[in-house]
Amino acid sequence: MPDMSDLAEMLFRNRIEDDDEDRPARDPAIEAEVLRDLAKSLLAPQPAFQVGDVVTWKEPGLRNARIDIGIVIEVIPGAEPVADPGHGRFREVYDICLLIRDEDGDVMTCGVDSRRLRLMTEDERRIVPLPTAA
Repeated sequence: MPDMSDLAEMLFRNRIEDDDEDRPARDPAIEAEVLRDLAKSLLAPQPAFQVGDVVTWKEPGLRNARIDIGIVIEVIPGAEPVADPGHGRFREVYDICLLIRDEDGDVMTCGVDSRRLRLMTEDERRIVPLPTAA
């Protein structure tokens, strides 16, 4: 039985060690292909984001935060990658700041690696007006 500090650490990482035993084994060839596709998407050149752009994840596999959309409120030129090798986001470059709403609807900001994001299309951003009461 893990002590409370070990349990807190596992919960903080949102992962219980015993969960690995319940997961089915992944086919290495398929996993390699998925990772190649995600790397291709991550590294694909794209136009620079601008303040006011509405963005979302390029691919579900590149999502590393619990947000669906955000609005760029700051572009950070020359942002440095996370330098701590023990950090879960080692070498991530938080080069844009997004305004987002959390699960409770509270507005907050977060730094994101822009390589994971893309502009939302007009269709994705379309807001369907609610019918007015007569």
